[in-house]
Amino acid sequence: MANIDSRGYAHPEVLVSTDWVEQHLNDPNVRLIESNEDTLLYSSGHVPGAVHVDWTSDLNDQIRRDYITREGFERLIAARSLPA
Repeated sequence: MANIDSRGYAHPEVLVSTDWVEQHLNDPNVRLIESNEDTLLYSSGHVPGAVHVDWTSDLNDQIRRDYITREGFERLIAARSLPA
């Protein structure tokens, strides 16, 4: 599989590989946040220690029927990034 940097992503510097995730599973400075289109996937199995973000209820503004704002996303991630 091609290196992340060579895949044409707009900002590859913000992406990590599965190897990186495995190497940082127990890193106290890293919080993995998992969100899937199929909201049942998290409960059936997820990356160990990953925090769940439900894209339908957490990432969508329920009034505007659009994605949450940047500020809303920052609040969500800050709240979910706290140690369990």
